Amino acid sequence: WSAVGYVVTGKESPPPPDTDPPEPNPSEWETEPHALSPSKIHMVAVTAYDPSDGVQYQFACVGGGGHSSNWQTSPEYTDTSLDASTEYTYEVRTRDVYDNVGGYSDPRSATTLP
Repeated sequence: WSAVGYVVTGKESPPPPDTDPPEPNPSEWETEPHALSPSKIHMVAVTAYDPSDGVQYQFACVGGGGHSSNWQTSPEYTDTSLDASTEYTYEVRTRDVYDNVGGYSDPRSATTLP
């Protein structure tokens, strides 16, 4: 299609397809992972923006044997049923409703309480 073709015919041009992941890309931490107890670590990603209004977050435990989240709409995640006095490392990424996936954040670690 071309802008000229739409001007001549009077048709409104369709919006371009969304091929960009949510911003910020890569994801960033609002609150880095931190221990809440001997068995829980909590974290918060920076709230992402995407014109599709359908951002999801995925938190990945990449060290220590904790649990990763499924895709979720909340930028907050609490990993539970963890071992005391153990270090766990996490990353977070986002995607939009068109499955445009952003890059992982920098990894950050936290140690559960004794």
